[in-house]
Order: sequence, then C-alpha cells, then structure tokens
Amino acid sequence: LKFEEEPNYEYLLLVLDAARGMREVRKLLAQKENARKKARISAGDEAGASGDAQRDGDEDDADDDDVADAAAAATAADDEFIVAKTENIPVGRRTTKRRRDILAAMASSAAAGSASKGGALSNVPVPPSCIVVPKRIKTHQWVIISTSSRTGNSPHTQCYTSHTTYANLAKEVERKWSQGMRITSLNFAGSMWTAVLNAQNSGYSEQALHYCPDSEFPRDWVRKKWDDGFFITSVGGNENCWGVVCSTMMRGKKYKQQSYIVSATFPSKWVSEKWAAGYFITAIATQGCFQQQWCVVMSRGAPFKEQCVELDFGYPSESIHYRWDENYMVTAVACTTDQCAYVMSRGHCYGEEQRCTRTSHGPLHKIREDWNDLLYVSALAWGRVG
Repeated sequence: LKFEEEPNYEYLLLVLDAARGMREVRKLLAQKENARKKARISAGDEAGASGDAQRDGDEDDADDDDVADAAAAATAADDEFIVAKTENIPVGRRTTKRRRDILAAMASSAAAGSASKGGALSNVPVPPSCIVVPKRIKTHQWVIISTSSRTGNSPHTQCYTSHTTYANLAKEVERKWSQGMRITSLNFAGSMWTAVLNAQNSGYSEQALHYCPDSEFPRDWVRKKWDDGFFITSVGGNENCWGVVCSTMMRGKKYKQQSYIVSATFPSKWVSEKWAAGYFITAIATQGCFQQQWCVVMSRGAPFKEQCVELDFGYPSESIHYRWDENYMVTAVACTTDQCAYVMSRGHCYGEEQRCTRTSHGPLHKIREDWNDLLYVSALAWGRVG
C-alpha cells in the first residue's frame, strides 16, 4: 500500500479531540446561519425594489441561495462530520433506541448521497438540529495472531509468560533461556509484561534483554549490540519505559542490515523509502500513554518478498481478509490507544493458516485454544480495535 506523504493532521485532531471538534462544527453552523440571514436580507431588499409579480421569483431565488449556502457549508465539513436532520435530538446526551435508529438512518442516507454525488452532500438537507460526531467510546483488547506450524515451529514447544513487573519477567526469561528457549514476542499492556518464547526453530542462537526506564529509546545500547553482531528481534513499551530484545541469528537466517525509527506518528514516508531500498518491517511497537511513540524496525535479508501495512482506527477485518486471500500473512502488529497497525507480508513459506483473535481478558486462555488447534503464537499486542 502507498501511504499519503502528508497526512491530514487537522482531520486527525478533530477526530481524536471531540471537544475541539464540537467547537469547530458549531463555528461552521454559525457561519452557515449568518450566510442564511444575509441571503434573506438581500432577498428582501431585492423583493422591495421589484414589483409584486417579480417578488415570488426573487424569493424562490433567495431560497435557492439559502440551500446552496447550506450545502456548501456542509460540503466544507463533510470530511470530518455529518450534519443531519433529526427530531431535535440533543447532542452529548443519552438517546432512546428510536432516536438512535433515526441517527443511524440519517447517517446512512448521508453516506448514500455522498456516494451518488462523488463525495458531496449537496442532496442532504442540513438544518442545524443535530450533529453526528465520531463515536467517543473506544474498544481496547488483546490481539493474538496465531499461525500454522508449516515453518517448523510447533505450539508444543512454545510457552507464554506474564508478570506484573519487569524484574519478575526478566527472572523467568533467564530461567527459560537456560532451557534453550528464545523470546519471539515481547509486549506490555495494562499492568502486565508478557513474553512468548519458542524452544525450537526460533532462528536465534543468543539473546539479550534490555530495560529502559524512561521514554527515550536505548539508542546507545542498541548500537553496542549491533557492533557485537546482534539484531533487534522484538520491542515492547508501556506508559513510561521500553523493553528491547536483541538476538544473534543462525546461519541462513541472519539479517544483512537493520534500521529503526522512533516517531510520534506512524512513519509512513520513512517506511516507504525503506521498502524501496529492500528493507522489510521485522518488529513494531508503541510506547507512552498521552504522548505516544511508534518504534518501527526494518531489516534487509528478512524472508519476505512483499509487504504492506494496514493502518486503521479500529480492527481492519475486511482488509486483513482481503490480504489473506492474496496469500499475505500478518507478521507484526502494534496498537496505540487510538490506532492500530497490522504488518502483512508475503514471502517464503510463512504459514498455511492464520487466525486473528481478540479478547478483553488475559490472552492465555485464547492462546491455549490456538495451541490445541496446532497454531503457534506469532504476534501479540494490546490496543484499540474499535
């Protein structure tokens, strides 16, 4: 997929900040009302200067101007909000089922009008009775990506561990390392640090786990590990810290080169440039609560031929199923409190079957269900899905 070089930041601010969005819409409605009043005054002056026979025609013209002004104002704001007529439904209050049905009907009719007119809402009546704004309730869940064991990985040699502190997680990981297991996914959500480890066919021979107790990514530690022949294989973050896993790769699976970026927004332009240079996304994570950051790791020599990213404000079910039909597989996922990014790749025998499960509870019971179906966990994330 091609990303937009210049995202519409004003639209994002309006969608993510409901209070500001309401102010902007009220301003648009006030401007429309002023335009309507001016049109009526000018229409009255013209009617007084004209004869009685011409008055009806002038009023019709003024009415047409009113409709045109109202439609123009609605068209200017149709990218952010839908202004529709209802039965005086108050904004921001609880509505009955009948009124909610009216809202849904008017929104669907507005969308139909938009499709028939090439995106314009000129055929929808726009009296200032109600404003339909994007929903403010956000759904956050665990996202579990499980894949068939075609690549040699097996659910019988995989384990999942979760702890309330990083220190406890590090102790458990060291114990698993001594048993020959290696981390394939590191994640933080709520008050839990979680890790998925594989005992066979992980492709990693040696690993190092680093904890950074602030929002600054551990650049110096990563450079040192790069000099020692390690590569970033997994990243996780919580509200105020980072966790990074670096690994040495087995022969035949070693990356040739690696690069990463930490950005306040998803770095779509940087990702496109790296794709053109032969890199592929091999790890992705988010960090922060109010000032959130994206960390995207891209590597040369990854076992992929093509790759795309589905970036959405919710779970992009239709896009994922479409990509599955095109033989893509979800190879990485990361979510913030507002957005989610699903990295889908097509390449060398990644898997025959894949399942994407969402749950509001701890992911262990869903992971066990996938293990029973001979699917192993290939990606794990917590964030917005709707």
